[in-house]
Formats: sequence, C-alpha cells, structure tokens
Amino acid sequence: MQDAEPILDGIKVLDFGSFVAGPAAATIMSDFGADVIKIEPPGIGDLYRYLPMTTAMPDCDLNYSWLHVARNKRSLALDLKKPDARAPFERLVAECDVFLTNLPPNVQERLKIRYEDLKPLNERMIHASLTAYGEQGEEASKPGYDATSWWARSGLMEYTRAHGAPRTVMPPAAGDMVTSMGMLSSILMALYRRERTGKGGRVHTSLLANGIWSNAVALQAELCGVQVFDPDKPEVSPQTLVNHYECRDGRAFIVAVLQNDASWESFARAIGRSDLVTDPRYETAAARQENLAGLTAALDAVFAEKDWSEWRQVLLENRVTTGPINRNCDVVSDPQVLANNMLVDLDLPGARSVKTIDSPIWVEGARKVKPRRAPEVGEHTEQVLREAGCSDADIAALRAAGAII
Repeated sequence: MQDAEPILDGIKVLDFGSFVAGPAAATIMSDFGADVIKIEPPGIGDLYRYLPMTTAMPDCDLNYSWLHVARNKRSLALDLKKPDARAPFERLVAECDVFLTNLPPNVQERLKIRYEDLKPLNERMIHASLTAYGEQGEEASKPGYDATSWWARSGLMEYTRAHGAPRTVMPPAAGDMVTSMGMLSSILMALYRRERTGKGGRVHTSLLANGIWSNAVALQAELCGVQVFDPDKPEVSPQTLVNHYECRDGRAFIVAVLQNDASWESFARAIGRSDLVTDPRYETAAARQENLAGLTAALDAVFAEKDWSEWRQVLLENRVTTGPINRNCDVVSDPQVLANNMLVDLDLPGARSVKTIDSPIWVEGARKVKPRRAPEVGEHTEQVLREAGCSDADIAALRAAGAII
C-alpha cells in the first residue's frame, strides 16, 4: 500500500545552483514530491542548459543533459544583482524549507545568500552549500568541476589506468552525480534534525570530499603506510581473478573470484582449464600472485575462444561472480535495469515521450512523482512571484527594473 502523498510533499526547495552537483540533489527531492524552484539568471538561464551545444558533445534535438537534471522543477528567472529583486527573493526564502546553492563562498557573500545572511528571514530553513574544495582554506572559493575536484584532485584519475596507459577522462557529470547524493544526505539529515528540534541549520559538502570518500580504500591504505596501486608494477591487474577479459565477439567482462584455492579450482574447472589447477605456477594463491602475467595471458586466450553470451551462461551456471563491461547502448536495454525501473518515462511536448534515468532511491510504500519536463528559462516566474505575494504592479516594476524579463 502506497502513501497518499509523496514523502517530501509540502517541502519547498530553492535551487540557487548551476550545472549539476547541487541541482541534482534537488532533482531527487523533486522525484519524491518536493516543490523545487530553480532560480536562474534572466535570459540565458543556467549555463548547464547549453552543455549539448559544446563541440565535445553529440548533436541531438533534445537537450539530454538538461531534461534529466531539471525535470519536475519550476524556473524563476530573477537577477539577484538587481536591488529590486531582493524583496521578492527574501519572501521566497522566508517560506522555503531548503535553500541550496553551489556558488563559491565569496560569491555567496557578495550576493548576501550565506546562511548568516538568510537565517534571520527563516530560522527553520536548511541552508545547503556545495563547493569544489571545501568551505575552509585558501582554495575555498576556487571554482572547480567534478573533473578537476572529484576526479583528478582525489587520486581517482591517476590510478584508474593500467601501468603506462594514458590517463582517462571521466564520463560527463559522473562525480557530480555521486556528490549530489552526499548533498542530498546532508539535507535530509538536517530536515530530520529540524523535526526533532524545530530549528534549521547549515549543511555543506564538496566535490573534493566526495572524491576522497569514493577513493577511501586506497587513501586509507596510504594513511597506513602502504599502496594499493603500485605505479612501478607491470601492466597487469593486482589480482588475476579480479580482472577484466575480452571475448571472441569483442565484448568484455569482469570477474571477481576470491583468492583462495577452493574458488580457484572451481573457477578453472568451469572454464575448461582444470589443468591450470595442478600447474605448479598456479597451484596456490601465492604462486598465482607470483606468476600473474603468465596466468593473465592464459586466461586471455581462454576467454577469446567464445562469445560473451556463451561465457556469461557458463560463469552464471558455475556461480562465478561476473558482470559485463557494458557500453551505454547495452545499459539502456539491460533487462535488469528495465526490471528495476531504473529508467522511467518522461512526457514531452508534441505527444512525445523519452526514457529518463530515475533517481537511485526507492522507499517501499512511497511513490515518486511522474517526471515532468524541464522548464524553459523563466517559465514559471510570474506564477512563483504571485505565490510569494507579488501583485501585478510589483511584477511590472521588477520587469521595468530588469530584475525579471
């Protein structure tokens, strides 16, 4: 039995962010019924709207990046640099539950949107701030993207490559999406605390902190005096049985077999190479580790003999932990993805519909809202201002002052 209303019904969020990491946290809240008002500059709007127009991205008649992260939201085009915009902005702050921004601390100070600036207007408000490098230190206000802060600065980029191979470029917004979950968690914890105390508060996280959290095992090893990744080792996996292999049809997969003799024996027999079990070079875990390169080459040759569909069946039947290395086209048609509703329908104008990626959280008995299309710049400006108590004359004055268009 589902609840009558979504969990976050009645929660109002002011999304005063740009690009992805902060706004994506608000997107997840909107999936669970929060009223998210996207505040963006009049005219041009959030620059993230234009990502598909950059030369590195593929052409498409749909704004694929924007329709995902901006779904369900209402757009208020308000120029807070204009003095006349302050009064309606403060009315909205006085009524909101969450004020979310990923502007650097120095910009927050300049625009007077820091927690200490807004707290007098609303003691119950949660002020959520996301930065590139953290709130303290000389780089607190330094701009950064997930590629620079989450991926490169955290150590993830340097060690996600084979020895001697070029450094890899991360998928677009991958670190932003991870970081949005940290931002969301902090907001929900603060809302829970408010339920207990009646008081709002300030929460914050950063791309760098979430990158370090993502790289925690390797970094904790470093703190304990050892290295998980040795840059001087040859180009093989540290563990042959936790490695990726390519099949005859070019499809690749990864296996994760525990390094003990029982697992090794069952694995070798499953792939038709029981002779490897009695080979002195591979009889024990220590011997296999000593002869990684040779064993890896032998397994490469084995898996190149059949297509992935054949190997998948063999490995599954023998309970070998494995997973395909999917291409994007494989992911969006993966039966397991579809069975778990990880993709949902999004209706667009003109009786058109497209699948979009659902937020990765489900609460049993709580429904999510049906995704609504992302707004045009300022599409809901007058609606939102009227809800905040602005009259027609007030709206006309704001337009005359250039605070809205």
